[in-house]
Amino acid sequence: MKLLHRSAVPSLPFPHLVSPTFGIPTGERHATNHPPVLRWHLALCGLLISGVVLLVGTPVRAELAELYSLTTLGSLGGTFSKAHGNAAGQVVGQAETTGGAAHAFVFSNGTMTDLGTLGGTASEAHGINMSGQVVGRAETTGGAARAFVASNGTMTDLGTLGGTASHAPGINTAGQVVGWATTTGGAARAFVTSNGTMTDLGTLGGTESVAYGINTAGQVVGRAQITGDAAQPHAFVFSNGTMTDLGTLGGTSSQAHGINTAGQVVGQAQTTGGNMHAFMTSNGTMTDLGTLGGTSSYASGINAAGEVVGASKITGDAALNAFLYKHGSLVNLNSLLNSNASGWTLEEATAINDNRQIVGYGLNPLGQRMAFLLTPVPLPSAVLLFGSSLIGLVGWQLKRKRLNAAV
Repeated sequence: MKLLHRSAVPSLPFPHLVSPTFGIPTGERHATNHPPVLRWHLALCGLLISGVVLLVGTPVRAELAELYSLTTLGSLGGTFSKAHGNAAGQVVGQAETTGGAAHAFVFSNGTMTDLGTLGGTASEAHGINMSGQVVGRAETTGGAARAFVASNGTMTDLGTLGGTASHAPGINTAGQVVGWATTTGGAARAFVTSNGTMTDLGTLGGTESVAYGINTAGQVVGRAQITGDAAQPHAFVFSNGTMTDLGTLGGTSSQAHGINTAGQVVGQAQTTGGNMHAFMTSNGTMTDLGTLGGTSSYASGINAAGEVVGASKITGDAALNAFLYKHGSLVNLNSLLNSNASGWTLEEATAINDNRQIVGYGLNPLGQRMAFLLTPVPLPSAVLLFGSSLIGLVGWQLKRKRLNAAV
């Protein structure tokens, strides 16, 4: 049985799988009028500025002030993997086994571990908290897809709301799990579990709803059908027993994928022109994050600092590329990779943690779709190293000149 993508119940239109410049002031330079030591200082300043320019490279990189190193997570013996969540350096997702099955995994300290299933053939993990509890869905012996929580090597079936299927995409630090489950009548409803009890969160007046994320305060986000327009769900935030409609970007549908500790929500919403765009809400205002030149985008995750990750169609809708949104700019993550990621194309960034580590999936140099972990490499450190080296070089040159003068 092929497991469905998180947006499969119900479906939405978006078709995805499952600057400042630097310069040196111009003007006449009378270097010959400066003492030798001052000339060395001026030369050093020029080299340092040139180093910053070279390390930063583009205006976008100058603004973000960092590059990312890429760690390939590999697979469970097969040829594909996808990462969906990360916390405390641990990554979860789905990977192909040697036998060709798709299994949930957790990646920690350089090792990918197969989490198994609930007796069936397939599983996938979508979320993990700081305690290492993993959530997702897995097939049972009878072939049903069920939400699970895995802790200390044991996978537990979370059950349903009376129906046959369920899925758990999110978990917070307190161990509260969110997702969707079918009712006795077969409708999909958003739920939250607390102390072993699964609670139906209701809808916005329609029949179905789905929950994707939950923050430390227990606020839940997802999508729900509204009154009189069951085919067009709206993004919601559920807090203190109330489900609130977050609206759209002028169109008819939206869905929310993540929420941070400050209550900022991210997802995708339809614009007036009918395209689906990534959004972020803050203080009740929904902001269109734009695209990477294409017609559609969606935001998958947000951290405590308000940094957002997701994917967007590029110019001409030729491909889907991963993005990072921070400081008001939407940037293609492929432009922020350091040299160790040569040959990779990042397709989707699915989550970003508070250490600013990003996970997702893309095409590796062999053309295989594989999970990745990005770790920031701050440019200020590189500039400092470059500057320290130059200072050492200048000091050595001055010492040599003094020794030569003494001779």
